[in-house]
Amino acid sequence: MWKRFDIKPINSTNVDSVQYDENSKVWRVTSQGFSSSNEIEKAEYTVRWLIVASRENAEIVMPKLPGMKTYSRSILHSRNYKYGSEYVDKRVLVVGCGNSGMEIALDLANLNAKPKMHVLPRDIVGASTFVVAMRLSKALPLWLTDWLLVFGTWLTLGNLARYGLKRPIEGNLQLKQKTGKTHVLDVGTVNQIKNGHIKVVPKVVALMTSGVRFKNGEFESYDAIIFATGYRSNVPMWLKGNFIGEDGSPSASMRDGWKGERVLYAIGFTKKGLVGTFTDATNIAEDIGRAYDHDMLQTDI
Repeated sequence: MWKRFDIKPINSTNVDSVQYDENSKVWRVTSQGFSSSNEIEKAEYTVRWLIVASRENAEIVMPKLPGMKTYSRSILHSRNYKYGSEYVDKRVLVVGCGNSGMEIALDLANLNAKPKMHVLPRDIVGASTFVVAMRLSKALPLWLTDWLLVFGTWLTLGNLARYGLKRPIEGNLQLKQKTGKTHVLDVGTVNQIKNGHIKVVPKVVALMTSGVRFKNGEFESYDAIIFATGYRSNVPMWLKGNFIGEDGSPSASMRDGWKGERVLYAIGFTKKGLVGTFTDATNIAEDIGRAYDHDMLQTDI
C-alpha cells in the first residue's frame, strides 16, 4: 500500500512536539531519531493537515502496587510476553482478564504452566460475535443489542459468575462506548477455567518478596507475574493545545471525535473499536480530498 501511493514512512523516530503555527497556518512537528551511524538526528516538518493515528493504545499501563520494587521474581507487561515455554511447570499470575490476559492464561495452561487469573464467546450460533454485534447495533438500540449478546453468552458459556468471572453492570457495547474498554472474545480460556487448569483469584492489593497478597487477605507464592493491564494514549505528552484531554480522548472541539479545528484529525479515539477506526479513516480521507479538490479548483481559476 505505501509503495503504491509513494508513502515514505519514517521509522525509529519519536515525536517530541506538535504545535499549530497561527502565523503560517501550518502544523509544526518536531521529532528526534537516530541516523544510520547511530547519531541523534532532530527534524522539523510543516504540514497543512495533521492526522493523529496513534489511537488509544500507545503506551503500556502498569499498576503501582505496594511491594513491586521488592518482589524478587519475574515481572513483565503482556506486551513483552513472547513464549509460554519459558513458564512450563511454573506458577504464574496473570493480572488483568482482557483479551491479552485471557489468551496468555490459555497459552500457559496449554503448556502445563499453572496460571491464575466481560467474557463473550468468539462465536454465537455459528457466527462471529463481532459480526453479530455490529449487525445488531445498526438495527437496534445498544441496550437491546447488549441484552441479546449477554443472552447468547449465557447460552454458549453458561453462568461464569460461579467461576469468579463477574459481569460489569453496563453491557458490552455500552461499556465500550463509555470507557473504551473492549469485551473479551473467548478462544478456549473459559473451558480451562471450568476444568480447573486456570484459577480465577481476587484482586491483588500488594506484592511481597516471593508472592502476592489478595483482597481477601490470602497470600500465594508465584514464580512470575504478567500484567495484562492494557495501554493508554500518549498524545497529551506531545500535542500542544486543548485538542486532546488529559485522558487522551478528543476534547469537545473535535467534531464527532475525528475532526477538530485547524484541520486536525484523529483516528481511533471514538471508542467504537475497529469499525469506528475504519469510519474515522474514511471520513478523514473524504474531508481532505474535498479540501484538496477545492484548492486545485481555486488554483486553476
